Amino acid sequence: MLELLQVAGIGYILFMLYLSFLYYKQNNYSLRSFLFWVTVWLGGILLLLVPETTSFFTQRLQVARTIDFYLILGLMFFSVITFFNYVTVKKTERRVEELVRKTALKKK
Repeated sequence: MLELLQVAGIGYILFMLYLSFLYYKQNNYSLRSFLFWVTVWLGGILLLLVPETTSFFTQRLQVARTIDFYLILGLMFFSVITFFNYVTVKKTERRVEELVRKTALKKK
């Protein structure tokens, strides 16, 4: 039987799958990005439906509780996402600066 928290988590993930699909259909990101997020969300559903799947890892890593393992995974995942966002913003800043310089030089 599913617990209330599992049902709420699955509802949240289904909503995020729907949002990912909408953003993909609006061409906000590529098929590759869409497939990445679908994989992430489906992995979340798997972890919610079969929490025993992580017992192998929690025992090997000597993590006392499964929720601690999930929190560690979440922090690692979001730190990677934050890093990639930072890199993307820096690339965009450089491109905008380059474009502004070219535009300024053309107007002179």
